[in-house]
Amino acid sequence: MASGQTTALVGSLVFCAKRQHLVCKGDEEVEEEKLRVQPALLTGLPVDAFAELFSSLQQSEIFRAAPTCRTLSEAAALPEVYQCLQVSSVGVRYSGSGRRVLQCGLERLQEVAKLLQQPRFSRLLVLDLRSLALPDLPSLRPLLRHFASCCAAVETLRLGEESRHVKRCNGKLDAQFERTLRRSWPSLTRVEVHGRDGVFPYVISP
Repeated sequence: MASGQTTALVGSLVFCAKRQHLVCKGDEEVEEEKLRVQPALLTGLPVDAFAELFSSLQQSEIFRAAPTCRTLSEAAALPEVYQCLQVSSVGVRYSGSGRRVLQCGLERLQEVAKLLQQPRFSRLLVLDLRSLALPDLPSLRPLLRHFASCCAAVETLRLGEESRHVKRCNGKLDAQFERTLRRSWPSLTRVEVHGRDGVFPYVISP
C-alpha cells in the first residue's frame, strides 16, 4: 500500500473515531457529508491493511470508530488488530446524573473475564490490569486460569504498584503469586509493575 494512501486511510479512521466521540457528546458541528465520504475510502481493504491501519490508532479510537460503519465494525473484530488490551473502562457505569461509578474489584474482574471471551482478543500479547484491584489468591486463581484460556498467547501482564500481590518496598511480586501465575498462565514470561517511580519489570521463570 502506498504511503500516501495509508496516510489518507489512517486519517479517515481517526476522523470516524473523533466523529463518534463528538456525536456521543452531542456536538452539532459534525459535517454529515464527511461522515458519508470518509468510510467509503475503507471499502475493499484487505485484512492485513486493517491490522496496519488500526495499529496507528489508540485503543479508545478503535472502539469509537467501530460503530460508525459496517466495514470498520468488521475490522475491529479482527484478532490481528489487538496485541495489547487496557481494561480501565471495563466495569465503569454512569448514573442518571452522569456521575462515573466503578464496580467493586471482583465484579470488575468478572466483567474483564467476559470481555476476554471475545475472539478478537485471543491473540493478545500484553494485558494491562493496572486499573484493577486484584483479590486474594483463592478468588484470583480461577480468574487467572480463565484469562489464560481466553488469551493463551499473552506474554506480559501489567499491574499497578498498589496491588496486594506486589511488595511495595522493591516492586517485586509475592512469591506465592508468582507461582500461581507460572502454573495458571504458561505463556506468561514478564510482569510489569507500574508505579509513580517508574516501571519494575519482573521475569516469570519457567
